[in-house]
Amino acid sequence: MRPITAAEIGSFLDVFDAAWGFARDEGQRQHTAAIVAAESPFGAFAEGAIAGTAMSFAMELTVPGQEQVPMAGVSYVAVHPLRRRRGVLRALMRSQLDDLHARGIPLAGLGASEAGIYGRFGYGPATWDSSWRLARGAASGLADDDDGYYLKMIDAPEARELLPAVHEQARQRQVGDVRTYRGRWHDLVGDGAPLGTQFLLSLDDDGHPAGYAIYRIQREERYSAHASVIVDHLIALTGAAYRRLWTHLADLDLTDQVIASGRPEHEPLRWALTDSRQLVVTGVHDHLWLRLVDLPAALSRRRYAAEGSLVLDAADPFCLWNEGRWLLEGGPDGATCRAAGHSTAPSLRLDAAALGSLFLDGTSVVDLARAGSVEGDAAAVRQAQLMFGTGTGPWCSTEF
Repeated sequence: MRPITAAEIGSFLDVFDAAWGFARDEGQRQHTAAIVAAESPFGAFAEGAIAGTAMSFAMELTVPGQEQVPMAGVSYVAVHPLRRRRGVLRALMRSQLDDLHARGIPLAGLGASEAGIYGRFGYGPATWDSSWRLARGAASGLADDDDGYYLKMIDAPEARELLPAVHEQARQRQVGDVRTYRGRWHDLVGDGAPLGTQFLLSLDDDGHPAGYAIYRIQREERYSAHASVIVDHLIALTGAAYRRLWTHLADLDLTDQVIASGRPEHEPLRWALTDSRQLVVTGVHDHLWLRLVDLPAALSRRRYAAEGSLVLDAADPFCLWNEGRWLLEGGPDGATCRAAGHSTAPSLRLDAAALGSLFLDGTSVVDLARAGSVEGDAAAVRQAQLMFGTGTGPWCSTEF
């Protein structure tokens, strides 16, 4: 196991693309190579060749209390097709988590290709996305003509200039979202965006951007009157800007419906509709999986809805420095987490993956207890639910 050198980036991408069956043209390959080289790629080597790949983006995660915590955005994880089932992935995870811990990074996050892979390495699903469709006209009348906002269509260069700042402002308010990496904007508004992508900006009366939508119109035939509005990304800083964007998208001429994916599990739009059944959820799936690399540091960095204390008996065989009993004392104004003696009676018993799932309140302590992933008496479970609960679901708008 070792870092990838600049001369090995090409081989790194060869292994990754072979594992996933990707094919890139030269322009895409050069762009991807630049992204990988700017981060921290490393590989598992066998017989002098790369057998597996992994890297991480230097990110920040918005945690309860709207605190910003460093997070490694784990990505480009792959094992060469001829090196499977030989412990390569485990070696990659081992090396990466050891490195993150040594560098003092308290959290690691990833998007899991399969739900059964990463739990054994201490990752738990922490945010959830929904996909849905909405009939044309179902959102009509949501925007007030005097709400102080107006819409403007912009081109790709203007989108590249304006949209990242809007997202950065919004994500710092949204528990579960992360600071993006530059390749994300290439895929959304740059050369990596699908053909026909359009950019809609919401501005306040002073001309300040307050939200945006990135979307495409997918038509049955070129001049057909029937089409779907495919919303790839929508961010708003205010409720009025949010409603104005959706009102416009859901009433475009020569369209039948809006189709959206990667949206919050509990999309607020549903509660604004006259007929909430018009928003039909077509899928709910996990998005951000979270891993506490440094348990006491991570638990100390978030805020808690209610004042209280818990003794957590944490099982973490993959990162033994986290294993043991920890005294968590926290509330709305701050928190501390420190080692507790083995003679101290635990309030809850749980493993690293369960901690990752409840860290952002994406999964409730009560549900984890019912599932057998958290053990404790009813009073301790209630106390933990009060402390870890946020009242609003976490959402990660960023793929990486």
